[in-house]
Amino acid sequence: MLKINSIERLEPDGDWSQLTSGITLPGGSSLGVVGDCDTGKTDIGLLLSGLRASGRIRADIHLQNEGRLNDLRDLKRSRLTAFVPTDPYQCFSGMKETLRGEFHVGMQILGDVSRYAQEKVRKVVHAFELEEFLDRDPFTLSGGEAVRAGVALAAWKQPVVMVLDQTFEALHKSWMRRLRSALQEYLPPSAIIIETHSRVPSWSADWSHEIRLRPIRETEMRVQVVDPCCTTATSSAADYVGDVSTVLEADGLEFRYDRAPFSLGPINLVVRTGEQWALVGPNGAGKTTLAKCLACIIRPVSGNIRVRDRYGKFQSLPAHGWEHLWANRVRYAFQNPDEQLFRPTVRSELGLTSTTALSSKLLALATRLGLTAVLDSSPMSLARPMKRLVTLCIALGSGAPVLILDEPTALLDSNQAALVRAELRRFRRDGGAVIVITHDETIIGRDSRRLEMRSGQRVG
Repeated sequence: MLKINSIERLEPDGDWSQLTSGITLPGGSSLGVVGDCDTGKTDIGLLLSGLRASGRIRADIHLQNEGRLNDLRDLKRSRLTAFVPTDPYQCFSGMKETLRGEFHVGMQILGDVSRYAQEKVRKVVHAFELEEFLDRDPFTLSGGEAVRAGVALAAWKQPVVMVLDQTFEALHKSWMRRLRSALQEYLPPSAIIIETHSRVPSWSADWSHEIRLRPIRETEMRVQVVDPCCTTATSSAADYVGDVSTVLEADGLEFRYDRAPFSLGPINLVVRTGEQWALVGPNGAGKTTLAKCLACIIRPVSGNIRVRDRYGKFQSLPAHGWEHLWANRVRYAFQNPDEQLFRPTVRSELGLTSTTALSSKLLALATRLGLTAVLDSSPMSLARPMKRLVTLCIALGSGAPVLILDEPTALLDSNQAALVRAELRRFRRDGGAVIVITHDETIIGRDSRRLEMRSGQRVG
């Protein structure tokens, strides 16, 4: 049994406000923590698993027969609780070259390499359908595959408390259900499962308890948008302004990884200005691999990609060593924003020095995305949804005619997601083209074209 006596948050005025109190979670129960960006969801998840948080959230939490959760010794806490971070790749130690090796590291850390522990690993691998990935480098797994592997690495020891920090948002909807079923199948009936979300999931009615976090402060600016996801109006030709010519073509595109039994293609694709393409399909289908080929982050083994330049001429992939020039035409925003943020301030990430005035266009874009207050902050100090908005602002303000965005609305709250959809429509009305990799039906809309993939092949 987990008893939450109180959870408090430090507000901007310096006072502590109580978020919840007096919650008792018996064995087999579940808790959902839902809130907008930067309201403290991750900190609460860390505290509920006995880990240290940032200091702006404090809590009094007791685990039955063990006392205060944050007073437990590290080894005992690691046996009783598990925390799966938003970025599933943080679950991998990097000490081993295969997922099988990562499970062995986990057993060694807990000092348990017995046959019983090995049998638990075998069962969790089966429950999460990971057999085919055991000899893969875990860092080569797709986002959804990494989520399954990360959750399994945390779950194999059968903890008393399992915390999932916005874990489901990178999963295809079919695997959302299967992951929850796998946890219920593998974990003991007495386990307590805690989930954090930026938006209320469809299964929230199944939770035993819910903590709904209020915003720290009122949003400085709300952008009123007409969202096709929330209206019955149909799209019209007026949504698209400018040329309707082809801006990107892929012919016979193929790719293979050296150490993974996966092959992509051949894929043919024609993208025109003003269009939005949605790459959809189950986790591991090859969506991100295709997108990275189109962005020249990885080079296809065969086939060709052409993009129209500002003079109306098609340019093929650049020679080796000149791939960075492709970003002027096709700009990519990674699913994990940490992979492309490295400068000291958000302002410098946008290509500006701390003393350079923002152009009116870029200032308007940053303002619409709610970034003006953090321009002089370190991007690495921001909450993960804010980091995503920074990378999207970089892409939208780059001047590239084609944007490829990997899960652009994942982890965003409903207002932030609406802002992103509005900016993408604005970008397309100005003649740009967008390719999104997504499991979020709200960003696809009625006027998006779909490219459905399965096992590296285009099926729709």
